[in-house]
Amino acid sequence: NMADSIGVGCHCIFSCDEFLHSFHMHAIARLVKWHGHEGSLGSVHAVYPECHGNHVRSICVYGAGDLKWMLKQHHLFANKFDMDTDPIAIYCLEKYLRQKALAELY
Repeated sequence: NMADSIGVGCHCIFSCDEFLHSFHMHAIARLVKWHGHEGSLGSVHAVYPECHGNHVRSICVYGAGDLKWMLKQHHLFANKFDMDTDPIAIYCLEKYLRQKALAELY
């Protein structure tokens, strides 16, 4: 196997999507919860807690219950929010960010 001969162990990657997800999960630019990597605390395969909104194309559309976890992350953007899914999540995040920005001014 050429990948093994150059030191790239690709034998555990089953699809192109899994290969890309492995890089994107740790990128600082965008916070995304992929359905296949969610789970309860203590779960062996869970990278992050379950989505509290709903899923569109295997990506979590964040709900208010995701905000506490989200604010502990260090990403520049969070993907996805939707007013029809949970307007409270957007309202609370907007209020939190506004208060944080105003506090930094004083």
